[in-house]
Amino acid sequence: MFNGKISCMILTLVFMVSFIFLPGLKAEAADPVHTVSSGETVESIAKTYDISAEQLMKTNGLPDDKLFAGQKLTIIQTAYTPSIYQWSERGKKNCEICEIFHRV
Repeated sequence: MFNGKISCMILTLVFMVSFIFLPGLKAEAADPVHTVSSGETVESIAKTYDISAEQLMKTNGLPDDKLFAGQKLTIIQTAYTPSIYQWSERGKKNCEICEIFHRV
């Protein structure tokens, strides 16, 4: 019982260190690219991807809301999440992993 708790704590520590010092291990999905069709507006594209028109314009460096057919727009849907939330989610994942190894 005591050895199981120690191994779980060590495993949790290893995961925490890997998240801090090896952030490149987490694979991120590539941001989608939208090709503008005739008749589309900044607002309609933003609504399609559930982002704000301002965010879409800022991401793509658009000075105004004028678009042309065939224009490629990068869609970034990731929003800022507070670090305290990120750490709590990582902690939950670590606990789930520890429970799996403890059952084995």
